[in-house]
Amino acid sequence: MSDLESALRWLPAVILLIPAFYLLVPWLIYCTQRMNGHPDIVPLDMSRALPKRVTKYLRETSRDLSTLGYEGHPCLALPNPMPNVVALVQLWIHPQRQDAALVSMIFGVSEQPNVGINTFYTEFLTRFDDTKVSLIQTNNTSQLNAFPDLPNELSFRFPMVKSITQLDRLHQKLVKQHAPRARKLISLYDQHDGDLMQYIHSVLVDSYRKQEATGYLQYDENRDDWRPTVWGAMMMTWGQLWPMTQVQKSRIRQRAEELLAELGETVEILST
Repeated sequence: MSDLESALRWLPAVILLIPAFYLLVPWLIYCTQRMNGHPDIVPLDMSRALPKRVTKYLRETSRDLSTLGYEGHPCLALPNPMPNVVALVQLWIHPQRQDAALVSMIFGVSEQPNVGINTFYTEFLTRFDDTKVSLIQTNNTSQLNAFPDLPNELSFRFPMVKSITQLDRLHQKLVKQHAPRARKLISLYDQHDGDLMQYIHSVLVDSYRKQEATGYLQYDENRDDWRPTVWGAMMMTWGQLWPMTQVQKSRIRQRAEELLAELGETVEILST
C-alpha cells in the first residue's frame, strides 16, 4: 500500500475527529464548570512569600495608581471562585473623580511544577446612576472574555497599553464621550457601606447573575453555584478555540487601534 493510499485510508477518521473535538470540549465544560455562589474571600497575608511577578505587579500598579490620586484598599484573595482557579484582587478608589480601579491577578492551579500566574491586568471602572449606561470599564487584559458584553455596560479593551497612566487617561476620555452628564456612583460606599469583601462578592456574583439573562449560565439552588447552559458551554468554548481565538483577538486589537486614533493617543512605551 502506497503512502498516499495509507493517508487516504485514515482521512475519514481525521475528518470525523475535528467535529468530535468541537463537541467534546463544550460537553466537558458543561459537565465540570461551576462558578461558586459564595466564593471564599479572605485578606491576602502579605507576610507570606508571594511569587515575584505578583510582588512586582502590585508594587508597580500601587506606585502608578497612588500617583494618579487613587487610594488603595487591602489586597484580597479568592481561593475558589471556580474549580482550579485562585485570584488576587486589589481595589483602588479615586475620591475626587469617583472612579475605581481593580488590579487583578489570576492563577491557574495545577499539580504540575512551574505553573504560574495566567493573567495580570488593571481595569478602570466608573458606575453611574443611569439605566442607559450603568458602567464603563477600560482594561488592558489580553485574555478573551467568555461572556458576551451587556448592552448597558460598556467595555473597552486595550491589550497593547501597558502604562497605567495612559489607561486611566483613555478611561477618562471614554467616560466623557459616552456618559458626560450621568451621575457617578462609588459602589463600595453607595451600595455596600464600605464593606470591601461584600463589594467584591457582589461584583463577582452579579456578573454571573447577569449572564442568566443572556442564556449562558443557569443557577443551581441545591449546589449554590452557576453552571453553563448547553448553549453557553458551546459558545464559551468555541470562542476560546482556534480559529475564533485568533479572530476575536484580531478584532479587539483592531478596535483598540481605532479607538486610540479616535481619542488622539498612541501607545506609550514604558522604560525598563
